[in-house]
Amino acid sequence: MPWVQGLGECDVPAAPGFAGPRERLLARVRAAAPAHQERLRWTREQVLAEQTRALRALLAHAAARSPFWRERLAGIDPATATPADLARVPVATKAEMMARWDEVVTDPTLRRAHVDSWVARQREWDYLREDALAAHSSGGSSGVRGVYLWDATTFTACASVTYRHQVRDEAALPPPDRPPVKAVITAGRPPHASTPLFAASIDPAVRSVVLPADLPPGEMVRRLEAIDPTHLIGYPSVIGRMAEEQVEGRLRIRPVRVGTNSEPLLPEVREVMARAWGAPVNNLWGSTETGIHAVGCDHHDGLHLNEDVAIVERVDAAGAPVADDEPAEKVIVTGLVNLTLPFIRYEITDAVNLIDEPCPCGSPFRLIADVQGRLDDDFRYGDVLVPAVSFRHALGADPHIEEYQVVQTPHGADVRLVATGHVATDPIAREIEDALGRAGVAGPRVDVCVVPALERNARTGKLKRFVPL
Repeated sequence: MPWVQGLGECDVPAAPGFAGPRERLLARVRAAAPAHQERLRWTREQVLAEQTRALRALLAHAAARSPFWRERLAGIDPATATPADLARVPVATKAEMMARWDEVVTDPTLRRAHVDSWVARQREWDYLREDALAAHSSGGSSGVRGVYLWDATTFTACASVTYRHQVRDEAALPPPDRPPVKAVITAGRPPHASTPLFAASIDPAVRSVVLPADLPPGEMVRRLEAIDPTHLIGYPSVIGRMAEEQVEGRLRIRPVRVGTNSEPLLPEVREVMARAWGAPVNNLWGSTETGIHAVGCDHHDGLHLNEDVAIVERVDAAGAPVADDEPAEKVIVTGLVNLTLPFIRYEITDAVNLIDEPCPCGSPFRLIADVQGRLDDDFRYGDVLVPAVSFRHALGADPHIEEYQVVQTPHGADVRLVATGHVATDPIAREIEDALGRAGVAGPRVDVCVVPALERNARTGKLKRFVPL
């Protein structure tokens, strides 16, 4: 199996035609890095000016080349549009965009049937075309399978905003005492977008090693110790378990930086990572559809919104805007950099809260709190809506609980735990039942059991913590 040499050595398994476009793509990321470092010194006025410029370019391109967006942008003048004008554009859902994919795409040579067929045949990472156009798909946990395109501009922007705060912060730290190696714990195979993105590095000296997230814990420990990574990046559920292994003395690695993505980073998981390694923990929030929305820095537990590459509208469950000091039930996101498959006012059910204070790092990009879950993590029992926090409180208190998964049942839930020591399951079940009863669920029944491992999505490697009926 060939291995790619890109921006630093990278062992992403790749098809024979992958290396050339990948190297050119990563060279673009390296060339863009200084400009993105400069953006961290911008004023708010400069950020908002760039946001408006990028929005106008997106709307003009989409209206000219996409029948879907031409229809939905009627009445909007791209030449004078501002972010406030987006409220006049209907919200787009995953179901309708996937159903009308051939009308959404701005390149008439691309058709959903062809891309679907290409994705289905893909066994190693490759590109649809020599210009590094990539196709990705989601596992369809929402009930709708998604197929997405990332052009070279999209990848360059996503990689640039992913690393710009960390590159700046790392320049102020002593260099590692060994050659830099990044362990990337993510989907071990296509078509998930996370592996090509997170295996990229701004520093050409960094070697990236990809570890599939569904490796058995013992094998993950063995491989991490063999790598001894300076940088550890991947799913919070996996890295959190490795942090527990480190605290218990079964893992011995020395990362100087930890990055998490793709799943909620729960407070208790962040805390055990800090205890295990004492290294900065930088969380990230994004989506394959609209790119990287927010990233963390070393100076605050919150995440900086990437307002130069995406517009995030915070709304309530009915879609009405909420004030800065109010919680949002979901968001409507416009990705500003993907001109090939534009997502404009796309609904994402993540709950996002603003932090109304400047970051000590001086970044001009606004802060949000760690994204703790999604609106669809909440369970509905008839007319009763039970928030995910009703389960998290009971499951986050026991230090022996490494991972958990909550599967909704008609009258309660089945809870599966992975534990490092003895866990008293009956009191946990009673506590959750009490919480469900207080929420209005009649006669709730909760079963809690300890299992050796939790099943992950076969294609993405992600762990879905809350599984509704």
